[in-house]
Amino acid sequence: MGVYDAAMADIFRDEDMTVAASYRLPPYTAQSVRVIISQPTDAFGASVAGTMQADILAADVTDAPERGAELTIAGTTYKVEQVERDVLGLSWRLALSKPATD
Repeated sequence: MGVYDAAMADIFRDEDMTVAASYRLPPYTAQSVRVIISQPTDAFGASVAGTMQADILAADVTDAPERGAELTIAGTTYKVEQVERDVLGLSWRLALSKPATD
């Protein structure tokens, strides 16, 4: 594990910066992960303003995230709409859809 790997692992272990979530790439079973949640107010790169995003540590997921995967946070399930890996390949940024309402 390199310096950057260790630093990212420390950040994602910090319960003040991350939230518990469950990641699932259908048809597989869910994996417990910690994510950093953000909701940019301005468009930047491929992001859309107002879209909920979650950063997930690449080492925490078995398979590369892809569109259609599910991320459950505090009982609310979101669909993954876009996936972008960081330059060093240490984390993934997931653009999430709004949860379905009844």
